[in-house]
Amino acid sequence: MVDNYARLVASVFYDALTRHQNTREGPYVPGFYSVTCHVAFGQRTGALPSGRLAGEPFASSLGAANGRDRLGPTALLNSVARIDSKFAPNGYALNLRFDKRVLKGERGKGILKGLVKGFFSSGGMEMQFNVLDPEVLEDAMRNPGKYPGLVVRVSGYLAYFDDLPDAAKKEIVDRTRLEA
Repeated sequence: MVDNYARLVASVFYDALTRHQNTREGPYVPGFYSVTCHVAFGQRTGALPSGRLAGEPFASSLGAANGRDRLGPTALLNSVARIDSKFAPNGYALNLRFDKRVLKGERGKGILKGLVKGFFSSGGMEMQFNVLDPEVLEDAMRNPGKYPGLVVRVSGYLAYFDDLPDAAKKEIVDRTRLEA
């Protein structure tokens, strides 16, 4: 049911946008990614019927909002793959965060390979990963400057963790830890 609503929203957005010309007299090219607006807009938005509390970030990408992907990465990837990528000719961000212990060794490599192959063979377009030690992220937030080379996926781009605003850091720390 939720997947059907997501497909419908993507279709309506695409149809509404592509009927118009942009300020350079070219077509609008729809895409689904937030850069970091999901944090700022979330801070300014009240509670929603979905259970999202006032001030919480929206989803950082086409995937589920933090804490809402309760059935694991395979279910999340299947849901996103059901949205026809023709509705996102400018691409979309799909952020996945894994605890590095889950993807450790040959077993971990097999898990990641299976998820990637399954997603793309089901029609998925794009995915990006953070594979990090959650304790390091939490320590980096408490101790700025301790990990100057720590780079994270934000939403369609990479950034040094220390360079991000505190709200964006917190959102990355709070992202659901996907387990296989």
